[in-house]
Amino acid sequence: MRSGAGESFALLFADFGESTLEAPSTSVLVTGLLSDGGSISRVVELDGIPLGFETVGFSGFTDLESVNFQALGGIERFSLDNILVPEPGTLFLFGLGILVAMRERPDGFAARWLARIEDLPASRRFVR
Repeated sequence: MRSGAGESFALLFADFGESTLEAPSTSVLVTGLLSDGGSISRVVELDGIPLGFETVGFSGFTDLESVNFQALGGIERFSLDNILVPEPGTLFLFGLGILVAMRERPDGFAARWLARIEDLPASRRFVR
């Protein structure tokens, strides 16, 4: 996978799944080619539930020129969906969405997290 504009990009999340009921792949090798000529790779272990998806986060997959997904084991087939590759506008909208979610759900995760920060002494807070 490459950027259509030829610019570097980051890979944040992707949904992986087994795409067959018979001998599905057990893992996927994800390899990113970095803009400076280096590479980064990670093996994603699939959960073994046929035709199901699991979301996987990627750390360090930034400043990529391309990324390759290779099935390992089994029939060597897998499903890939919802690949999150941010752009500056996308990151802004993502942050805005989190703020709206925090406002709409006063008892949600974000509200509980912020409440914990507010309970910390000022010297231990990392968000002010």
